[in-house]
Amino acid sequence: MRTTISIDDSIMNQVMRYTRQSNAIQALRMVVQSYVEHAQRQELLAMRGTVQLDDNWAALRKLETAP
Repeated sequence: MRTTISIDDSIMNQVMRYTRQSNAIQALRMVVQSYVEHAQRQELLAMRGTVQLDDNWAALRKLETAP
């Protein structure tokens, strides 16, 4: 997706410095990807304790290795 945005030069310089990218486009891609990954982790953490899992790995292992 192509988008035109205006970003303050001082902020963009900081983004490029922290990402160690010399190309503004690559720096922004890196930052956006990092933000998305962070948001996804937060969603998963918010679900902590809401899913009940059965601890039946030994029975499943027997089924996998049964002739």
